[in-house]
Amino acid sequence: LEELQGQEDMIDCDIATLLLAGLIADTGSFVHSNTTPSAFKLASLLLAKGARQQEIIKNFFKTKSLEQLKLWGCTLSKLQFDSMYKIAWSSITQDDLVACNAKLEYGEGIIDELMTNVPGTQIAILLKEKEKGLISGSLRSTTDEADVSKIAAIFNGGVHVRASGFRYKYEGNFQDAEKYILDSIKSELS
Repeated sequence: LEELQGQEDMIDCDIATLLLAGLIADTGSFVHSNTTPSAFKLASLLLAKGARQQEIIKNFFKTKSLEQLKLWGCTLSKLQFDSMYKIAWSSITQDDLVACNAKLEYGEGIIDELMTNVPGTQIAILLKEKEKGLISGSLRSTTDEADVSKIAAIFNGGVHVRASGFRYKYEGNFQDAEKYILDSIKSELS
């Protein structure tokens, strides 16, 4: 935008707010490894242009529906940790969604905001039953030594070293599919 604008400043407070929201989302509120000095410099510039930081914080982090909070509680109540492999995992099933009167997208953010905070965790895994017979797996790494894109590749997924995903089609029940996925991941880590 700065290159395009010429003499006229194209970045007003609304555009600055949107850009800052993207920066906060991409850096995980400046905690992910992609947080650089230039990210802070850009945030400072956007704040100087009128970006509404508190509005972003309120909408991203402090506003959750009752159904979303119930789903997060349900998901956290199933959270497990394997100290040998340093993995924390949980799941969201179609039955959980019905019980919480929630939508699957309400589970977005739980892996980043909560599951990676389990002490000793190097890999966090959230398995979401998108529909009966289809699981979407989200993987996060808390360290550069754990490359979750390699784990996702087991199921033809991948993307980034510290954040990857995959889809897995299964027959039978969710619990058997979950066990197969976790056993496969542990085998890859061995």
